[in-house]
Amino acid sequence: MADTFNLPVEFNGTEAEYPAQILRFGFANKILVTVTGIPVTFEPDEEGSYRAVIDPAITKQIPKDLLQAIIETLKALFE
Repeated sequence: MADTFNLPVEFNGTEAEYPAQILRFGFANKILVTVTGIPVTFEPDEEGSYRAVIDPAITKQIPKDLLQAIIETLKALFE
């Protein structure tokens, strides 16, 4: 069973909440965040941060700055 929560993210001076799930894969956790109806998976990278895994065909629908704001929020929550 996945843990679900609302992820509060500040972006462009406003705060929004995005539905999120923690997905467990063996020893690694991935976080699935739904951004404007688009599922984006965030997984830990080698540097201890997160990277967004998203279908390249829809990448332009979500601003890169918003993905970075989500990454910063995840780092602050899970460090």
